[in-house]
Amino acid sequence: MATENLDGIYSYPAAADYRTNQYNFVTVNSSGRAALVGTAGVAVAGVLHNAPDVYTVTPVQMARVVQAHGVVVKVKLGGTVAVGGTMSTNATGKAVTSVTSGHIILGYFLQAGVSGDIVSALFVGYAGTIP
Repeated sequence: MATENLDGIYSYPAAADYRTNQYNFVTVNSSGRAALVGTAGVAVAGVLHNAPDVYTVTPVQMARVVQAHGVVVKVKLGGTVAVGGTMSTNATGKAVTSVTSGHIILGYFLQAGVSGDIVSALFVGYAGTIP
């Protein structure tokens, strides 16, 4: 069972309807809203902790983003991963094994899993890049 140890959760207005994107990686866009990561291997603001509803409702739904580094978080997988593997993001904000040169290592998997699974991972924010 996936677990988490949370500290450092911040709220941002959601940039879209993220009801199906809980535990994906997000960034903060130029409007100051939490938005899903759209490019593989990039830096992220954090992990989306909740599943904010439609962003057009009033008041705007807030996205809760785990930004603390060195904490255990839940992440949704975009591929098969192994325990201890280096973690990066794919182009849809899901956690994948870091294998591409130049991609940023965001942390390490604490559980194995396959695409669509939710597993525990150590989120460090930035642990270098893949050579």
